[in-house]
Amino acid sequence: MSIPADPSLVLGMLIDLDKIKILQEISSAQQPAIMAQDGLNALTLSMYKLEAVERQLINMSAPMTTLLEMGVFKQEMKASIAMAAMTYAKAVIESEKQIQAIKTQAVGKKKGGQISMAAESPIDFTLSKVSNFPFAYDSIKMDVQYFRQEGYDSSSHADTVSSFVQNSLSDWGGSNEQVSEQGNTAHKATQRQSENHKLEGTIVIIASCTHKNATIIDPCVLDPDKAVKAWNFHNSKNSIDSSNSDLLFAEVKKKDRRTGGNKALHILSGCT
Repeated sequence: MSIPADPSLVLGMLIDLDKIKILQEISSAQQPAIMAQDGLNALTLSMYKLEAVERQLINMSAPMTTLLEMGVFKQEMKASIAMAAMTYAKAVIESEKQIQAIKTQAVGKKKGGQISMAAESPIDFTLSKVSNFPFAYDSIKMDVQYFRQEGYDSSSHADTVSSFVQNSLSDWGGSNEQVSEQGNTAHKATQRQSENHKLEGTIVIIASCTHKNATIIDPCVLDPDKAVKAWNFHNSKNSIDSSNSDLLFAEVKKKDRRTGGNKALHILSGCT
């Protein structure tokens, strides 16, 4: 399960497992809304493609019975989109309620604040190395659509192309900022070409490629002094005396120090 971004999670730094649990709870609360949005985006994109097919049938002078039947399908699709939109709205409201409750509870436990204090990372960054390696197989998605320009209204044609780009990118999981930016770019480019040239139509090719990599600290070398200081910072009632080397070695050799129980330092050594 992926977790939401949090400013307290920094590669190489110590992490609080309670904070991770809170972020996992937030991620779980977000899933219904994300799934509902994916369903709405998929229906919206299907509706857009259905309208494109209808325009092609009209240009081909298809029989009226076919066009009427296509109109029935469009009405059914619109009803499905309306239901999906209501489902998404309800899911968002419910998710936000759960997230706010989780955050309120976390703040009460002093685990969810944006400002926190922690010990210095016990990692020896001079001897450690940050490396990147492929985390998952690369993938590619493509979508191609032809839009015939009807009449001389360049703005309407640009709107059609822009909507297709935005719907496709949104359905593929693009962020709102990316979707809006690419849609505006497509609109400007299409309108500029329509105004400067006599166009029969526009072919839009959309490709989405993933190259998912993981960033890890390998080798991950700890600095003994920093490690002891970090331990004492987070375990004041079970601290290690580092003032004397003999006492320090004796503490480390203790059985309960080796097994550790539930006491441990947790370091974020990798991220995607």
